[in-house]
Amino acid sequence: SAGQLSSGWWGMMATIVTEASLFGYLIFSYLYLASQTGQHWPPEGLPKIGIGGLNTCVLLSSSVFVCLCERLVRRRRIRWAVASMAFAIVLWIVFAGIQLKEWHDHPYGIASNLYGSLYFTITAFHMIHVAVGLVVLAFLLAWPLTLLPVVTMSLAVLFGLGCGFGTASGVRALRRGDWQVHRLRP
Repeated sequence: SAGQLSSGWWGMMATIVTEASLFGYLIFSYLYLASQTGQHWPPEGLPKIGIGGLNTCVLLSSSVFVCLCERLVRRRRIRWAVASMAFAIVLWIVFAGIQLKEWHDHPYGIASNLYGSLYFTITAFHMIHVAVGLVVLAFLLAWPLTLLPVVTMSLAVLFGLGCGFGTASGVRALRRGDWQVHRLRP
């Protein structure tokens, strides 16, 4: 069935709620334990914003390119959509590389102390989310975008990003039952 009662819509909403709950619980655990511990929190002092801020900018800019890809598919500008998706994938790979370097540079590990275990657990779950999103985007890029249902792109944007305009347009497409397949020549 199409629209708001479709299995794709409900499945994606359930996935988003589940992941949001997981991240909410992890962040609550971090904040609760920070307020209850007698140790200095975080043990190494406040984190430096430099590399983390750069990585956040890389991830947010990749979100813009994925949302742009969805809009380009809707406007049937397939070549630009492919370029936008490919650039987003490259940015996600750059994000993962920076995150791995950041993990390597920390003076503590997952078993060192409470802060270390929470830090690596939260960031590892985020990296798993990014990796799954990367696989989904790579699959969508490999799939001929000329045969891709718009709703598939919208679901990918909903899962991977949660950015405002991507989510809003994705939900609107799903509510409309926008299941048409673009059969265009690139």
